Amino acid sequence: MAAKVPPDNRRASNVSLSHPDRLLGRSAEESILLNSYFASLSKGQDCAASVILIHGDSGLGKTKLAETLRPHVVQDDGYFIQGKFDQLSYGTANRPYSGISSAFAQYCAAVEQRSEEDWSEVAEKLRGEIRGDEGRLLLEAIPSLGKIVGRRSRSSRSSSRPPKTTAARGEGAAAASERRHSAGRSCPACRHGEEEEEKVAEGPDVSLDCGGHRFVHLIKRVASVMSNIGDPIVFLIDDIQWANKTEIDVLRAIMSGAINPFMFIFTCRPGNHPFLEVVNEYDGKTEIALQSLTRNSVRQFVAEMLMLDDVEDCTELANFISRVTNGNPFFIQQQLVSLRDEGLIRFGNHGYVWNIDEIEQIHGDLSGDVVVMLSKKMKRLPSVTQQALKICACIGSTVDADILGLLIRETLTVEGSESQDNEALAKMAIAPASQEGLLAEIEGGRGLTFPHDSVNEAAHLLLDPALEANFHLTLGLILQKNVCPNLFRKYLFTIAAQLSRGIKLIVTKEDRVAAADVFLNAGEKSKAASAFPEAHFFFKKGYEVLREEDWATDYRLFCDLYMKAADTAALTGDFKHMEECLAIVFSHCEGFLVDFLNASFIKARAMASRDDPEALDVGLEALRLAGEKFPTRNHAVHSLLGLVRTRRLMKAKGASALFQLPPIADREMAATRRLLSLVANIASTVDQRLIPLLILRSIQLNLKHGFSTITPGSVASYAFLLSRMGFPLTEAVKYGEIALKLQETHNQNEVIPSVTFNTYGLLFPLVKSLSDCVKPLRAGYDAGIKSGEPQFFCLGLVCLCFMRCSRISSSKHH
Repeated sequence: MAAKVPPDNRRASNVSLSHPDRLLGRSAEESILLNSYFASLSKGQDCAASVILIHGDSGLGKTKLAETLRPHVVQDDGYFIQGKFDQLSYGTANRPYSGISSAFAQYCAAVEQRSEEDWSEVAEKLRGEIRGDEGRLLLEAIPSLGKIVGRRSRSSRSSSRPPKTTAARGEGAAAASERRHSAGRSCPACRHGEEEEEKVAEGPDVSLDCGGHRFVHLIKRVASVMSNIGDPIVFLIDDIQWANKTEIDVLRAIMSGAINPFMFIFTCRPGNHPFLEVVNEYDGKTEIALQSLTRNSVRQFVAEMLMLDDVEDCTELANFISRVTNGNPFFIQQQLVSLRDEGLIRFGNHGYVWNIDEIEQIHGDLSGDVVVMLSKKMKRLPSVTQQALKICACIGSTVDADILGLLIRETLTVEGSESQDNEALAKMAIAPASQEGLLAEIEGGRGLTFPHDSVNEAAHLLLDPALEANFHLTLGLILQKNVCPNLFRKYLFTIAAQLSRGIKLIVTKEDRVAAADVFLNAGEKSKAASAFPEAHFFFKKGYEVLREEDWATDYRLFCDLYMKAADTAALTGDFKHMEECLAIVFSHCEGFLVDFLNASFIKARAMASRDDPEALDVGLEALRLAGEKFPTRNHAVHSLLGLVRTRRLMKAKGASALFQLPPIADREMAATRRLLSLVANIASTVDQRLIPLLILRSIQLNLKHGFSTITPGSVASYAFLLSRMGFPLTEAVKYGEIALKLQETHNQNEVIPSVTFNTYGLLFPLVKSLSDCVKPLRAGYDAGIKSGEPQFFCLGLVCLCFMRCSRISSSKHH
């Protein structure tokens, strides 16, 4: 029996409670998990990846159960990778795909620890799957993959680094906003600047008109490559209930691309989460539902924490703990720690002792709310430690020690902090919390994280609700003004998230413009990563923080925010908001032709996506204002005259001139050229009589002003036009081959479908055997699927079917 402790001798013990190093009361669930893993290894490599869903309330040990697989996976020379979604970022601002990216970061770190041969195999296979500007798209979305994809060899890591460049904005708005916010400042964290995400050499801007289609197919192929390497890979993704729609789409793609021996383990809390629809698509999935521990398991849990040899010695205490915690393992652990801290459980001469009557008298009406209990515990800590906990709760799941120290220094006066750097200040501040198990160090001590979501929620309760928005804003402004250039990109989304949560309190013009710049940066990075809902969120915040009078002094910034908000609204299907944003742009862009053309492009493209025939009129009217007028009648005559004129011009310039064209430098002409290509696509379904005129004008503009990303497609269309208008096939074929070489030379992957369709689908079959055309056309068809060009991959499919049927008929005839 446990001895009674006199009330006046109660004190918190310096002897730590023992935490069970094994799962208690989960033997059946462990067996299911282990059997599922071994069953997946016995399947063929061409089988679909295994999926396991572990669901249950917070604190029941979902993650700990999943982690029991780690030693088995490591023993099989496999990878056990873990990612986690953050509750704080759900439905608000955050780095896109943060939970997925953290898992890939662990994968890359694990690969780097392997032998040179293993590392090279993974790196070469991944790089072999990435073509052209896909590398930039992939690394914008999953920066951690730059550790493998962005480098050529291990031996060159220290001597060869990708050049650090700042991508030019489409309209030049806020082109140096990162530098403007950070120029001239020093940061104690600068020594970590080299850890900024690695990128492959940047190519042309990625076309995002396909609504994320390209990235979804790209990440699917990456998952397929990882699967085919052969080593078991277990992807544990925690708290899937906090994943947004964009992240769910990416997870669906990864799951569909992965094959055995790839295994996915997802943990989630109870509820009707959208991701469950994805999991339910897998017939062979394994579900594990965690319940509260039984009383016998609770008794065993308590006995192990109190280091008792006989579980019967703690029966009464275990019954009390079971009642107030509902058998939740995390709550049990915290409740026992709390009783020890209060002196109701103390370490005596022969072990831990307690008085159950006294415990019942003091805590008999406990509700079992561990968050409230932890929050009360935090309030007894030193003020600097509480400040650190509040900052960590606001920033998210993980915080760098350097950044935490900076924020503590700027928000609280700490005696003796002058002699400490930021990292040392942070570690001093969190020491009491770490001793209590409220914060844990990660990444070699330079990062901090909460050990459990409940601790994060408890720390959040330290914030005064009336002052919470102001606290977020203060943190955002401190980071914005103090983070050095080397780390600005790394902390961009952290800064944007803090500013967005205090946006209504931003008053001064200087702070408004600076915040709008941050939101513009965050939106552009999200858009580059194909995270269009997140990009739209940031662009919208950007123009919301500005005021109407700011148009006069910050037109470029204001216009870009509205334009990009309209663009991402259209890409996410919010056409009403797109119209509202474009109406504002049109009302302010008088005298700015480039903005008018770009806004017209967005409007016409959105109308065309809804099969609105008036999209053609919108595009033609914008071209007319740019000086590009097209006839409304006698199209055939004008087309023939235009073809003769263009043919003469092409002959005079020579075919080699097409390879020597400089990039179009004039922004107005680039916008016109882009709109002209869109109008040609629209005309293909609305008024085909205009197509020859549009193609010929496009060629003329290229010869006069320079090369653009869609030049290869225009040349291919011109080649087909020559064949249709009765000119020599040899000449048409020559320009068709030139179009293919232009596409290959300039690495314009986005035009592969259109170039391939016009050459191998329409032109080359007139002079080559069908067998010579089928394979390239199939490659163009695949490229159309990956790039999200439905009109071309559908037309390519039609040509493929026709050619194969023709070959079958020909074989039967012979």
